[in-house]
Amino acid sequence: MKYIEHVRQGKHGKTAQFWIEYGDKIWLLCTFLCATKENNIDLHISCLEEMCPIYFVMDHLNHAKYLSVYYMSLLNLPVTHPGADDFLSKGGHDVSWSNVPGSRNG
Repeated sequence: MKYIEHVRQGKHGKTAQFWIEYGDKIWLLCTFLCATKENNIDLHISCLEEMCPIYFVMDHLNHAKYLSVYYMSLLNLPVTHPGADDFLSKGGHDVSWSNVPGSRNG
């Protein structure tokens, strides 16, 4: 872990720092997909929070704008739609197109 932190700080060069950051972004996407497939709404929301700045930095403004709105609406769900957060946490987030558990979409 100390080595990875040194790489993150740029002590082993820009190339190593780039690949650590790249791996972090891939891990974030894999975590997001896993959260969606496993119907883990809390992890889904926390991944969205980390993904919003990435879209702004990459100049995907439409994605960034609507992802931010989606994220904020999920955060405010207990206030705007009482009970909907319980519904989502109990399986209301998944849509199953087949009997294969790995082929679900959120």
